[in-house]
Amino acid sequence: MSDSTPYKSKLPQNQQAIRDKSFHPSGTFVEFPMEEVEQSIPERFEKIVQMYPERLAVKTRTEILTYAELNNTANWLAQRILTVRGCGAEPIGVLVSKKTALVCAILAILKAGKFVVLLDPAFPKARTSEMLEDSQTRLVIADRENLALGTELLGPTGEIMNLELDAPDIPAEEVRVSINSKDFAFIFYTSGSTGDSKGVIQTHRNILHNLMLRMKVYNVSEHDRVSLLASGTSNAVINMFLAVLNGAGLFPFDVQIAGVSSLADWLARERISICFISGPLFRAFYESLSRKESFPDLRALRLTSETIYKTDVDIYKKAFSPTCVLVCGFSSSESGPLRKYLINHNTKFAGNDVPVGFALADKEVFLVDANGNRVGVNEVGEVVVRSRYLSPGYWRRPDLTKAKFKADPKGSSSILLAIWD
Repeated sequence: MSDSTPYKSKLPQNQQAIRDKSFHPSGTFVEFPMEEVEQSIPERFEKIVQMYPERLAVKTRTEILTYAELNNTANWLAQRILTVRGCGAEPIGVLVSKKTALVCAILAILKAGKFVVLLDPAFPKARTSEMLEDSQTRLVIADRENLALGTELLGPTGEIMNLELDAPDIPAEEVRVSINSKDFAFIFYTSGSTGDSKGVIQTHRNILHNLMLRMKVYNVSEHDRVSLLASGTSNAVINMFLAVLNGAGLFPFDVQIAGVSSLADWLARERISICFISGPLFRAFYESLSRKESFPDLRALRLTSETIYKTDVDIYKKAFSPTCVLVCGFSSSESGPLRKYLINHNTKFAGNDVPVGFALADKEVFLVDANGNRVGVNEVGEVVVRSRYLSPGYWRRPDLTKAKFKADPKGSSSILLAIWD
């Protein structure tokens, strides 16, 4: 692997041809040089704020924030966090329903030099309680709607901070906390569908590297309008950062409240250009269409959460214009994105399986046998990832970290991760 290898060389010719036609109509593209991975998330965000202070950052049905306003609010909340908890890394929980509050809280925690534990109000109480106990979170930031729930879940040993509380005596000046790119940024808890839920640690540099890879797939422009349909997951965080760390607009939409039948009108009205949507929601969305809708501004559609099939590609071709690219992929919480596959109206498949796609920069995936040797074609083995940009391991699980993460025997700075048996 080489950090200096041009990204373009990573794409097969047919995939490059699709990508070359999927830029924003403005023709602009936000640069993200490899060296900028070695910084903190707040550093990247503050650079974007300086570039686009008056540009729309986040818009919901009831709220609009510019980049300057988002930064001021995040600074104000970060100062409150430091006043209560002082300096030093520690996990801080986020339990909010309002998506503008979610963005502000995440940025504020990171600015304060802490790391984020996402607590979705929609999660079962038992799961959220386990996450709080395992992460050893002592401060949870909540909006008014979730104060009672947060108090109930955290118990007498913790503290709830109402991020909607007025505190005019706290300045909104820029927070100056020393943050290393290798410092913890998030603990992402897995669903537990394959066993016990695990807290996957991610650093600032890994989040930014993840973001850089996705930017180069979607050709992100400061004029893009990015959807946010999910919360409480690592994918939701990266989708959020795809917008606010690049000067684009972030447009959250709560399907549970508004209903799937309202999604089509919202996509068209808000002129969404990049949409991330789970496979099940995508299928339900298609069933809600009258087949007369059009989405001329949508240029990239990413299906997430589960295996994608040819039938999903058929739906995409029926419902969306040839100027919209369908993106599928392969990833894990521990490794971030590993493969991407770009599909347009001319893409054809044999059978009902959709390929996982081309390799992404700085991520090597292969199969090994029980002795650690690579297996041949059509042989069964364990999936292994080699990269410098993997999770540092599992929160408070040194046994599992040791079992899944290995030093590269080649002696490089890379780590090997066995992600599936």
